[in-house]
Amino acid sequence: MDQIRYREYKVLLKPERFFAPERLEEYWKIVGHVAKKSGVGVTTNKDAFHRLIREVLFYDTKNYDLYKNAFILRKRTFYKNGWPETNHELTIKYRHPDLNTAAAVDVNPLMPGERKIKFKEELLPLKNELGGMRSLYSHNCVLYSPNIVLTQGLADIAKVFPSLQKIGILHDNSTSAAVTPRVLDQWIPRAQDAGFEFALVPTSERAAPSRAA
Repeated sequence: MDQIRYREYKVLLKPERFFAPERLEEYWKIVGHVAKKSGVGVTTNKDAFHRLIREVLFYDTKNYDLYKNAFILRKRTFYKNGWPETNHELTIKYRHPDLNTAAAVDVNPLMPGERKIKFKEELLPLKNELGGMRSLYSHNCVLYSPNIVLTQGLADIAKVFPSLQKIGILHDNSTSAAVTPRVLDQWIPRAQDAGFEFALVPTSERAAPSRAA
């Protein structure tokens, strides 16, 4: 059984306040002030606000069967000088508030290639009140540049990721089980180190293209 490798603290920010790159630097200064008061050392990476662009596609059925069963299927494409790189990442995640439930899910794929298994605890604000935290345990597998077509139905994709077989709609590849993407464009400044890694991830959602990757 995999063990937790690290903890990830997530702060949910209002995206409308980050309408210009300078606002990110202002926010980082606020983080520095809070860290100093808390006795946490802060240094700023020399390339902290050199923005990285990536395209993120989330795949699910029209009925959100993956999400409803605590799975996330995601593809990331990175850009360099405005052009997409040939390499990409395909990630399957299983997230659950119970540690043992998340740990028991085998996210290993039935295909060769470079991969990384991650098991982490995500700490997020409470949903309905201020002043507390909640945990989600995330069991992930990241495949690097896999040769897999994601416009297939879930029954075919589950042949690569057997953990998806726990979803009760895999008896066929009907239209209702087709996997379609939702697209996010992300630009990511990285300002570190404040005793931890800090990444702001503003996202802008746009309609999925007619031809999925």
